[in-house]
Amino acid sequence: MHPLIELPETLHPLFLAAGWPVTHIVPLPDFVPREHPAAALLEQLAGLTVGTCGTGEDCATSDVAFGAFEHLYGDEDFLAWQQRLGSTLVNIAEIHHGHAALLMDEKGRCYALSFIHDGFWLQGRTFVEAMEKLVFGRKCGEQVALATPGAVPVV
Repeated sequence: MHPLIELPETLHPLFLAAGWPVTHIVPLPDFVPREHPAAALLEQLAGLTVGTCGTGEDCATSDVAFGAFEHLYGDEDFLAWQQRLGSTLVNIAEIHHGHAALLMDEKGRCYALSFIHDGFWLQGRTFVEAMEKLVFGRKCGEQVALATPGAVPVV
């Protein structure tokens, strides 16, 4: 088992309200590399939902439903982005009522992949940054690079 993830005071109450820390560890699916930074998150957070959709500080807030959703791993867009980034992406959650996937790369950066349109963007340079933007409704601002097919987001 990985060490308990560390959360800042801004997020701690939201995760506690969602049932974290859990008393059981969810076994990782075979398609999640054990050494990937997403592995610890999925072991400890799979099955939890943090946040709600509503009005936020700068934009809408989002719910974040943690889990390794296998359906994405054969998706052409997912595979193309993984290749463009040159990094293994792991789906750690579905966000905003399942309208997008929250992905993590090998360096711990988080991206969102829209299921509604051809959108892919950098959600946060860290898990904590991505979560704070999602649950508090903070715009990604200049750190977001909405990319079109063939382009690579600025990271």
